[in-house]
Amino acid sequence: MGIYPKGNTVKAHLYIRIKQADGKRPFCEPVYAANRKLKPGYAVVNGKPEHHKEGVYHLRYLRDSKRVWEAVGSDAQEALNRLDRQDAIFNCKEVGVKVVEAAASGRSIDKAKEEYLRDVERSKSPKTYIQYEYVLRKFRAVCEKTTLDSITREDVLQFRDYFFDKGSSAYSVRNYLANLRTFFSHFDIPWPLKKTDRPRPVRKIVSAYSRGDIEAMLAVASRDEADLIQFLMCTGLRKGECLSATWANVDFTGATYKVAETADFKPKDREEGIIPIPDSLVELLRARKARYPKSHRIFEMHAANPEVYLLKAIKRLAFKAGLNCGECSFKASKAYPHGRSCATSACCRRFITHKFRKTFATLHAEAGVPVPSISRFLRHSKLDTTLAYLASGGDRSEAIRSKVNNTFADLQIKKAAA
Repeated sequence: MGIYPKGNTVKAHLYIRIKQADGKRPFCEPVYAANRKLKPGYAVVNGKPEHHKEGVYHLRYLRDSKRVWEAVGSDAQEALNRLDRQDAIFNCKEVGVKVVEAAASGRSIDKAKEEYLRDVERSKSPKTYIQYEYVLRKFRAVCEKTTLDSITREDVLQFRDYFFDKGSSAYSVRNYLANLRTFFSHFDIPWPLKKTDRPRPVRKIVSAYSRGDIEAMLAVASRDEADLIQFLMCTGLRKGECLSATWANVDFTGATYKVAETADFKPKDREEGIIPIPDSLVELLRARKARYPKSHRIFEMHAANPEVYLLKAIKRLAFKAGLNCGECSFKASKAYPHGRSCATSACCRRFITHKFRKTFATLHAEAGVPVPSISRFLRHSKLDTTLAYLASGGDRSEAIRSKVNNTFADLQIKKAAA
């Protein structure tokens, strides 16, 4: 075991960097077999060989009197080849043979990241920028490569597993990988993962609030909270659109609300739209404007993170109305050292802001509004997205319930007669 068999004078050394249980990432000596080949993934830890599948081989050598650490991947044979190549370069230099070293190929990951994020900041919403910046920052923390063309499948798998180890859901990890793949595509870098490497989250049913849920929340809501619930339900706005809603976008005469670009807000996919609103909401908004004549926005939320504040307000109403399922539980955290359960606190997963958007679509469908019109109100680019919103809502309608009861009516009669 060791860096190289004794008797060889070398200028480059090979190490394997591993991750230990305490989170430390030391550089260790690799383990050699009898034929001087590396035992893939094995490192010398406290004098004993240990297998670390996450291990990444590194070369260490001097360049212009400066120590250089170069990641050479997790493939043991390729690591040995890179070591022999670097030693050959040093040996040639010692005997006076001129060596033309290949310049580092490929684009720097860090420079590519900066360039890409500048482009995202110019062309996307602030929320999208935050998401991409987070994903690329985490990728750089996990990936030790320096150039785009040196990234391998193992690097992306290590990035994927980092989030799984943190407890992220398959749905979240899939989104993180999609963000990273967009970054790769921007620079024409082939995506290294196989289809079998992709997380496969459970496809959840798209659900809406029932009329009973809405009525129960309105019964315990304050006047401002009731305004907010009815505004979300009757417009189908996304949470960012709701928080950016201004009085200038309300047409009291035509009974419509316009989703439009403002100085600090850009609609999703840069698509504006006009949404018809019921007379009841028009009157509610008239009364609200009279109560808050100096307010520019319809709903002013003075909070560090308005979206989180909005979500918590909905969860508090659901808990107050006694609607929580009682089965949601969350692990201990810094804010909640003993964990949480929706049986005793306002944290039920069933109650989220986006669900009002699905409720808007479901109620329109039950009232007979054509699906293409609903899709236009929601500003969906594909009709399939709208159909997914309506799929489960129709199964709960009174019309469907009546047909289901009729299907089994005879069987119930026979059972009663017996």
